[in-house]
Amino acid sequence: MGRSPRARAMAIGVLSAIVLVVGGWVAASQLVSSEQRAAQAEPPPPTILTAEVTFGELSRSVSSQGVVEYQQVLAVNFEPGTGTAVVTGTPVGPGDEVDVCTPIVEVNGRPVIAVEGEFPFYRSIDDGDSGVDVLQLRAVVRSCGGDVVADGPFDGALRAALEDIYADVGYEAPGGPVNVASELIVVDSPTAVVVSVAPVGTALGEQPAATIGGGDRVLRVSAPPDVIADVDHVETRVVTPEGEIEATHVTVVEEATAESLAIVEVTVPADAAHSLPVGAEPVVMFLVDRLAVKALIVPASAIVSEGVDRTVVYRREEDGEFTAVKVTELTTLDGRTAIETPGKLTAGDLVLVGAP
Repeated sequence: MGRSPRARAMAIGVLSAIVLVVGGWVAASQLVSSEQRAAQAEPPPPTILTAEVTFGELSRSVSSQGVVEYQQVLAVNFEPGTGTAVVTGTPVGPGDEVDVCTPIVEVNGRPVIAVEGEFPFYRSIDDGDSGVDVLQLRAVVRSCGGDVVADGPFDGALRAALEDIYADVGYEAPGGPVNVASELIVVDSPTAVVVSVAPVGTALGEQPAATIGGGDRVLRVSAPPDVIADVDHVETRVVTPEGEIEATHVTVVEEATAESLAIVEVTVPADAAHSLPVGAEPVVMFLVDRLAVKALIVPASAIVSEGVDRTVVYRREEDGEFTAVKVTELTTLDGRTAIETPGKLTAGDLVLVGAP
């Protein structure tokens, strides 16, 4: 049965009351005073930025990435009389240190032996030949243990001593003309380091059979004109994982061109050379200009001008307040300013960054 008219009226009345209550709550929740809206619109209070005063030097420097190489890098080429040159043996590998009188690589069954000398051999040598290359060959044979005199043309005694040297490394000496230009690779030190070796079976064209490094390790790096202009007086530091190394000497080895910067060699103390293995690419810093030495340094944004003759920074006190300290600006570089102050500011103090 349906509700009586009286019951329906009471139900509608209750529902209306509920709607009014809910509606009033919603309206009240959306009602915000003008003061509240203004407070909500205000930005948060500013953060006070400070920076620490430091003590040191302000200098202009330039940096460049270098590479550590051997002073002498030689390509081992083999020129057969006819046919193709093929790598047939690799007695040593990359990174191996070899003494002179030792084979580096084998090509077409013949060894390429490292020897110490002053210049590359440039021809085959046969009985009766003489010249500076023959004299160098005698010196090579003597350094490898051969019993020959220091002077004279290529003769039977020299050939016999050369045969002994070949026999010591497991090969027969060539009969007839000796192809020293291909079989003896000349280095300028008693030892050499193998940089690369072509795999067995490699047919050699323009590719060398091997490359070897000799002499001291050198650090080469590009240098801009302002460094080159006073290279003998530019302080140079090499950055390594172990720290900075102060260079002892910088030498220009390649002049600048229209397309490239000059190349310099950087020398470091012998006891620090272990930090620079061949292949390393350390950063080299050239100190071009020392602008301020033994000075207090603050961010440039901490400097406040309060008139023609008054420049200050604001030092933070223990209670959090800031006190103006008069300073004299010495120089500014890359957002940092070197200053002087009459004993009222020390390294470690905090100064306000930006105007108070």
